[in-house]
Amino acid sequence: MAHLDDPIMALEDQQNDLTFGIEIEFLMPVLEGSDEDASVQMPKLPSYPGWRFPAYQWDGMELTSEVLSSTDPDRVRKITEVCRTIRSHRVHLNGNTSVHIHVGRGDDGFTIKTVKKLITFLWFADNKLFEFHHPSRMNNPFCRKISEFSSLTDVNHENMIDTADLEGLRQMAQHVPETMETMEEGVYRNKYIQLKHMWGQVEVTEIAQSMLIKEIGTTVVQPRGSVGFRRFMPQGKTGGNTNTFEFRHMAGSLDPEHILHWAQVCIGIVEFARNTNASKFREQIAKFLHPPQGSRYGGVEILEDLGLVKEANFFRTKTDAYKKGDLKYFTGGDKDTFFVPPM
Repeated sequence: MAHLDDPIMALEDQQNDLTFGIEIEFLMPVLEGSDEDASVQMPKLPSYPGWRFPAYQWDGMELTSEVLSSTDPDRVRKITEVCRTIRSHRVHLNGNTSVHIHVGRGDDGFTIKTVKKLITFLWFADNKLFEFHHPSRMNNPFCRKISEFSSLTDVNHENMIDTADLEGLRQMAQHVPETMETMEEGVYRNKYIQLKHMWGQVEVTEIAQSMLIKEIGTTVVQPRGSVGFRRFMPQGKTGGNTNTFEFRHMAGSLDPEHILHWAQVCIGIVEFARNTNASKFREQIAKFLHPPQGSRYGGVEILEDLGLVKEANFFRTKTDAYKKGDLKYFTGGDKDTFFVPPM
């Protein structure tokens, strides 16, 4: 199925386990030429300027895992061994590194309805998912919030298409509360029009195209979204059409527990989109629109509603730490710890 140039859509996608893959980014110092290792005489490396130049340069590395089953009992050991191996070398994490989680169905695809349901969910939850991650990710150009910066957000009453797929709109009416169209808060009315435009599409490539991030000012590289849909677009030899959702919220990490909990969140969200019936999905969207009175409906509460209790407990601790100003890029890191310590 992968790497073809024809759009791929499944007729059904509720069978078989989901699969996932992990991309781990990190920085590694490389010694150029034959200069003696300049760092061995330094007991501590508190900051980048402490290095002697031009001996070293930074090389950005990315390691991609094998395709794993969401129910593989060996997945914890595999990811732990990967992290242990990387951390046996001198590697560094900072605001430029990240972890990407791809969620798919192996050699099978998703239905267009699942894609539409996932985007609908993210239209409300995307911003809240950033609560789990290092604050530097909030304004990072490589994980812009799709609900604010994608091309779909340009759709409004004036440029709404006249012709739309009636079956798609019928499905939207089943999954999105009609009260959203008439809510007094303008932002929700705008979101409704954008979702209506998306649900009215019949080609997944058009939907994926609308999820690309708009150019923002003058940038050296094209900004990327918090969730990538490029793998639903034919890209020939560049690796498109693998039909995976790419979650890009997470900052760099070499903590296997951290990575696996976030992977389970991503899997759980996709599972919710593909297997939840219209009534339950509609109830969840209604909860975004009308949170329980007197309560804060944030990322942790969303995970609890999705049945991801273990992940909610784990990320509650992360969220609390960030609120208290603990902004380390890796567990055990402080001002005197430059390299990620071995496991």
